[in-house]
Amino acid sequence: MSATVTVNVGSLSGGLTPGAYLLWTLLNCGSQPSVVNTSTPVPITQKFYPFNGVAVCTVYDNVTQIVCEGAMTSYYQVSLVSGGITTFVKNVELPPGTFNLANLANVTTPPWQAGIIQGPQGPPGPAGGVGTPFYVQLIGSVDGVNTTFTLPFSATPSQWVVINNTIIINPFLTAPFGYTTLGNVVTFYTAPAIGDVLTSFGWY
Repeated sequence: MSATVTVNVGSLSGGLTPGAYLLWTLLNCGSQPSVVNTSTPVPITQKFYPFNGVAVCTVYDNVTQIVCEGAMTSYYQVSLVSGGITTFVKNVELPPGTFNLANLANVTTPPWQAGIIQGPQGPPGPAGGVGTPFYVQLIGSVDGVNTTFTLPFSATPSQWVVINNTIIINPFLTAPFGYTTLGNVVTFYTAPAIGDVLTSFGWY
């Protein structure tokens, strides 16, 4: 059974910066943790992108789900990556189930890491967006051939970020990576693969 955790990082430095993400790293569980009673590997790291400072993170719990080598315990290290700066937030042990927590304050922690510990203040991030925020799915045929997609509105965004399967795409990359924009249209250098989920957020 996995654990679904709603994490609010809006009050943390960089938590509201576009492109910021939570990095969950499974620690102290050997090099090849697996799901209980299976050979399915458990991912060592997982990324979750918050929207308006809130991210819903589904990870493996370490009570019934994760097999560690020998008698090792397991816990996750949670960090906020924003503007190229990684800030340690907290180490957490996750019991099975679905629960909420505010800024990772209400969760069992290893005894050597009680409470919220926040790293030093990083440099200020870019100014926030001005206007109407949006978070939408791009419109267009995801058939492995089409490269042109549009936002589901006609306004031209003042700032926007394009995401493919939860991964932010850098628009400054050259072909075959990256993309260009014109108005509310985005054109990829390489056609997204069939089944890719294309979303975008920003302001207009």
